Amino acid sequence: MKRLQRAVSGFANKKVLVVGDIMLDHYIYGAVERISPEAPVPVVRAVRDTYFLGGAANVAANARALGARTDLMGRIGYGDAAGQTVLCLLDDAKISRGKVFAHEAAHTIEKIRVASLSGHQLARIDREYAEPLMEDKEAVAIRLALRAISWCDALIISDYNKGFITKRLAFALTRRAEEQGKVMVVDTKPDHFDFFKCVTAIKPNKKEAELLWGRPIKDNIDAEMAGKFLQQRSHSAIVLTRGADGVTVVKGFEVIHIPCVAQEVFDVIGAGDTITAVLALGLALDLSIMEAATVANHAAGIVVSKAGTATVTPRELRRSMA
Repeated sequence: MKRLQRAVSGFANKKVLVVGDIMLDHYIYGAVERISPEAPVPVVRAVRDTYFLGGAANVAANARALGARTDLMGRIGYGDAAGQTVLCLLDDAKISRGKVFAHEAAHTIEKIRVASLSGHQLARIDREYAEPLMEDKEAVAIRLALRAISWCDALIISDYNKGFITKRLAFALTRRAEEQGKVMVVDTKPDHFDFFKCVTAIKPNKKEAELLWGRPIKDNIDAEMAGKFLQQRSHSAIVLTRGADGVTVVKGFEVIHIPCVAQEVFDVIGAGDTITAVLALGLALDLSIMEAATVANHAAGIVVSKAGTATVTPRELRRSMA
């Protein structure tokens, strides 16, 4: 574990390209003092609004928080308030936004969570946009991404199936990353799972793996079987996140089950993004996938103890592995 602690310091020397669906996580916190006379729902007296980078932007934020030089490619709406907030947050985090498309026909994806002052979530409102990239935008995205791959140490695909990751873009990135021997970590939805073959690692969560495998995952044996099935289907290592049951890693004939390290679970939002970012950074440092997944699991244990969409610092991560 001492070696893994030392490896965290090396994250600052790595360059990461994150490609995927950009979102804004908007939290409205308020006091709940009565039930509405109009319907049996709580009345929330809004006290404060907070904003965080979400989706692919949260993956980028996690990589940047650990010191990596980080570039983000994705789509926001042209001139809408949520998109402008995303750009400000990217600037604050010192994440390069030169490849963020401001799309005239789109609007920025925004997840609005209404919560009590104690942090109890009362409702979520999604402002969605899931139209596929138009051909001209897709061509530009492919050209810019292919050029950037030669610059980066690790390529991360954060695909929430909201339209930015197309089959053509996925195939182009996968082919170029394989040609150049780049670390490529993919977090995608079941509908797009077969877009990605022969990448370094794919990170499904338990629900996604169950949908792809076609059976429930009840224990370590099920997780191992599901992981082997997905590995055979994708020709890629599988890092299966299982919430309170930890992480199962399958690579070749090697299987390891890593127990959850969270001491207190306050909020699981964004934990998968944290694992994706840290896994990619660990692999870029030439850690084995088992070692990288162990570090990523510790990072997830830290962020779930925080309120809202969160990141982890190098100091917190080293302390967790002490």
